[in-house]
Formats: sequence, structure tokens, C-alpha cells
Amino acid sequence: DVGDFKCGLEDHDTKASESFRQVNSRFDDLEKKVDIIEDKTDNVATKTMITEVKEDLKDLRNSLKKD
Repeated sequence: DVGDFKCGLEDHDTKASESFRQVNSRFDDLEKKVDIIEDKTDNVATKTMITEVKEDLKDLRNSLKKD
């Protein structure tokens, strides 16, 4: 029945949207933690690594948006 299919599809869309909001929220939390670490360290090697981690997080977030 088309009505059942539409209902199932709407339910799936709602759950998928919520899942993506949760993923984005987790990325936000990780980025905040990385920023805190960056602010607390004076070590150049650590700051370099943090810059790489920030870029990796950005790339992951962008790749998820494409999919």
C-alpha cells in the first residue's frame, strides 16, 4: 500500500535526520575539545598535530555532507 510506504519513508527520513544531527553534534563536541587542547598547549609539535586533527575533522564532516 502506498500509504504504508509513505509512512515508512517519512519515519526513515525523521530518524536519518536525527542521526545526522547527532553526528554533527558529536563533531561539534570534538572540535571544541580540540580547541581547548590547542589553547592549553605551548608545544609546537602538539599545535601542529592539532591543526592536522582539525583539518581531518573538517574533511570528515564535509565528506558526510556529500553522502
